[in-house]
Amino acid sequence: MNEGIAETAEKEPANFWYFNNGVTAICDAFAKKPFGGNQTDSGVFDVQKISVINGAQTIGSLAKAKASGVSIDNVFVHIRIISLQGTPEGFASGVTRSNNTQNDLNAADFVAFDPNQERLRREAIQLGITYAFRRGEPDPPISSGFNIRAATIAAACASGDLKLAVSAKRYISGLWDDIKKEPYTKLFNDSTTAAYLWNIVRLMTAVDAKLAEEAESLEGRERLIAVHGNRFILFCVFTQLDLEKLRQSSIDLDPIKAHCQKLALDKLKAIIPAINKKFPDAYPGNVFKNQDRQIELLAAISP
Repeated sequence: MNEGIAETAEKEPANFWYFNNGVTAICDAFAKKPFGGNQTDSGVFDVQKISVINGAQTIGSLAKAKASGVSIDNVFVHIRIISLQGTPEGFASGVTRSNNTQNDLNAADFVAFDPNQERLRREAIQLGITYAFRRGEPDPPISSGFNIRAATIAAACASGDLKLAVSAKRYISGLWDDIKKEPYTKLFNDSTTAAYLWNIVRLMTAVDAKLAEEAESLEGRERLIAVHGNRFILFCVFTQLDLEKLRQSSIDLDPIKAHCQKLALDKLKAIIPAINKKFPDAYPGNVFKNQDRQIELLAAISP
């Protein structure tokens, strides 16, 4: 919660309108309902698929202030709603970017404009789980859901493309740069399902847990390899699975988890001597952020 916003709402509610920048939202379309005729002092509007692009902090802070007992009856906030009806392609991204030039806007914010993300959220609900893809949404417990970051990392490592797995480790935002083209569309497209993402995220969680457990028993350079090599190892594990089976929502994942954890430990045992031989002076964390070195490493451990 923004303390300044809450304090103004509590102590100077009459000035909130003047002190606050307000809220900007976009929507698919809107129309004024006939109530009240042509009068402009008030009205009722039918707004389709509204999404706040600037001012979410204001809304969240006021909601939390009210929940804590602050009266916001005399607080007024101005809101601008921009209809996307009839606008050219890319307009929504452009208006969002322009309205947030002074805010901490990142590539993840634009993912919310992909209709597939909302579809995946609805599919997840049907599975009884939560999928969070908008910034600011709380992360669901790992036992009952997952977020866009986990989905992206797991999908990148399961893509069969080492370059994407490296990006997931080095610079995940690069995978969200443009929702209209690859690499984003290779990970999230019309054929991507919530069941598939949920399955590979749970396998990733199982592999990460096993590698973290193993790292506790290691020391020095070997421990660093176990920690920093998690995405490379996951990539290797996924290449040995029949990923099509993971599109089934009713699949028994427990034996596959156990298999993945064994594969992960086997890969780690092969990677440690290979890295020590090929890159004896390199810091392991840097090796696992370098695509060329990982290509060499992959060749070295392949049968």
